[in-house]
Amino acid sequence: MITSKNFVMLQLDDTKGKWTMMRKFLGAFMLVFVLVLAGCSDDEEIVVDVEPITTVQEYNALTEEALLDKLGEPETKEVGDWTVASTGEHIEMTQWTYTIDTIPARFFIVDNEVVRMNLYIDEWSEDLHAENAYELLGYVAIEPDGKEFRVRVDNEKNMQVAWPLPEIDEVYASHERGDVKEIRITYDMTVF
Repeated sequence: MITSKNFVMLQLDDTKGKWTMMRKFLGAFMLVFVLVLAGCSDDEEIVVDVEPITTVQEYNALTEEALLDKLGEPETKEVGDWTVASTGEHIEMTQWTYTIDTIPARFFIVDNEVVRMNLYIDEWSEDLHAENAYELLGYVAIEPDGKEFRVRVDNEKNMQVAWPLPEIDEVYASHERGDVKEIRITYDMTVF
């Protein structure tokens, strides 16, 4: 038979169990919280061990004259009409084709300024394999810098990195399970 004295003892014992369980829960929660904070540290350095195939920063905003001085006459020149997606505005875009460090490349020029560079890896005589967006950046000699840097897409078909450097708006690659087919370096995204 449970008397009021026994009932109070049972109630106290139950409260003690709740406190013990609460302490265990809080301890586990704090451990997980500390581990998550440690994993999100900005001090973590990602080491990429790939040999750059070319550099791309030097072509940012080059004029046609500066591009001619740097690379000579292009293999082909095409002038076409382009519609800016965000505004619907029609602009003239010039495309110049070169071979840079044995890699087929195309420069997109708007208002006498390079706004994008495409590297056609699938037409190159060598294979290029990137396991992740950081390796992709390593191949074009970019070490991410800046608060705006974001890996937007990194999956089995596409890699897209936004603002890896203040002067580069985007680096994009199409690939099949890491075998890179094309790399686009966009210096000025406003026309695309």
